[in-house]
This record gives sequence, C-alpha cells and structure tokens, in this order.
Amino acid sequence: MTLYTDLENSLIEISAKGEDKITAEFNFSDTLEIFRGHFPGRPILPGIAQIELVKLVLEKFLEAGLMVKTVKKTKFSHQIEPGASVHVRISLTSGQWSQDSSFGIRADIKSNGKTAGRVNLLLGGHTD
Repeated sequence: MTLYTDLENSLIEISAKGEDKITAEFNFSDTLEIFRGHFPGRPILPGIAQIELVKLVLEKFLEAGLMVKTVKKTKFSHQIEPGASVHVRISLTSGQWSQDSSFGIRADIKSNGKTAGRVNLLLGGHTD
C-alpha cells in the first residue's frame, strides 16, 4: 500500500457546493499503513498526508492529475487518529478549477468536529 492508496481507500464521498466549494468525507481505518511509524504507540495521520488528501479530492473532482506548486501556509492544530472520520472543505481562492492553469485553494480539515488542519495551496496541472 502507498500513501495515495490509503487515502483513496479512505475516501467516502466528494460533493460540490456551488461553484467555488468542494467537500469530502474520509474514514481512516486503524489498519492503514499510513499510521505505521508515525508515531509508534501513538499513531496519527501525518501532516503531509493531510496535504495529499486535499490534492486527492481535487484530482478526483477534476478527473485529472495535479501537482502542488506552492504550500502557501499550513497549520495543524488537532491530531487525526486511526478510526477517525474526517470532513474536508475546500474553497477556491484564486483562478479557476482547472488542470490547465494554476489555482489557489484553502482547505479546512476537521476530525471529530475539531479543526485538525488548515491548508493553503497553489496547484496546477501535472506535467510528466
């Protein structure tokens, strides 16, 4: 299993809320590889995984590969533990949802009703 596979398998639902908002629901099983080693005896979802779950939601929504061009700002304020239900709300802050141009987003990540993280990213189409 990979980080992406663990995130993809934990995704329950994605929905659009108007033209500039997307929401998603995740449920993280306590058996996922993603929790191994971070931290032994007290596993939590790594911060990089929170950034990647935002990117995954957008890739699924746009049906296109994306790359994170800039991490403008992040703040992780509550731990996401195995078994947690996670709600993600993504708002467009600049540009348009597109694989062909850059766009900015802000994502709020909540776990069990508490804000776990806030992420501001600049994303764009994936180039191979």
